[in-house]
Amino acid sequence: ASSRARARRQGMTLLPCCLLTSSIAILLPSATHRTPLTRARAAPRAAAESVDEDLPRDLRSLAERARVAIRGAALSGVRGMLIDAAVPTLDPAVSDFDPSLLARFAVECARELHSLASLTGSGGRVLILVPGLSCAVAANQFAGEGEGEAEGGAVGADAAAADGESRFEIHSLGMAPLPSVSADPPAAVAVVGVPPSGDADDPTVQIARAWLRLVSSLAGERGAGPPSPPPLTLALNLRCGQLVELADFTDVCTLVPFSVLRRGGRGPLGRGEHPEEEQAKVLLWQLYPAPYRVLIAPPGGDGSRSPYEEVAALEERPDIARIGELVEDEVEAMRRRTASASSPASSPTSS
Repeated sequence: ASSRARARRQGMTLLPCCLLTSSIAILLPSATHRTPLTRARAAPRAAAESVDEDLPRDLRSLAERARVAIRGAALSGVRGMLIDAAVPTLDPAVSDFDPSLLARFAVECARELHSLASLTGSGGRVLILVPGLSCAVAANQFAGEGEGEAEGGAVGADAAAADGESRFEIHSLGMAPLPSVSADPPAAVAVVGVPPSGDADDPTVQIARAWLRLVSSLAGERGAGPPSPPPLTLALNLRCGQLVELADFTDVCTLVPFSVLRRGGRGPLGRGEHPEEEQAKVLLWQLYPAPYRVLIAPPGGDGSRSPYEEVAALEERPDIARIGELVEDEVEAMRRRTASASSPASSPTSS
């Protein structure tokens, strides 16, 4: 029997941490897997301490790692970049979403885009498109930090400072202008936090897609003369489904936490069900150009009290079914250790 079938029989569930209040993702093939999976290469078990030291502990450390990855990818010739930081406060698809935290993270990534644009001589502004007016207001405030004197006084929720020397132009996605082939493009574009939408004609999604298309369509559309390179484009925490515009984008930073739950069985005499029990915490972690790393920690561990250990390293991003297969043996070993430690035979007895 396959490991997937065994997981179903044993009732093991792999649950995205950011969806704890929503639907449960069972270990079945995922329809959202974007690329074919290459076979996991055998990865030696790294020391827990070394794995743990690599992980971001807060928003600042995550932003620092993301900026390093953005720079490495751009200097390697990548023009379209993806960041998936699926933690609740940065995810517009969940109730714990905090617009101000996503705004700060987006601006920090945009600072790296601006630095890269200046390094290559393209200069110019960085366009940042964020979800909603509150996120736009916060992004404008953060963008003004460290820029010297305030530019142009107060700004609206939907525009950056009117001063043409401003490094950033910030709009809420629903009210942002569409790109124009007759105007000079921005040096870089960050499309941030597009929320889920059930409407294919949602203007927020259509505006985001139009700007994402610049990476592949701008070169060659600007008339005679040598084509200028398309703007550096970052797609950050897009939650609007699969977009064909992202087919050639490259993952530069991936941080997706999961909880492995075991379904509770029926109680004595069929009286209700036992609550689901957490078996382990799992983390999918990747920084360009490193492989995707599947990490695991004991139940309740967050990497501080119980450091993560590496299970596998993959060249392609695994879907949720593959992650479940990779961690199944480790989860079972943790369950047995926990059961052994809590059994009466393992408890000290008095003479």
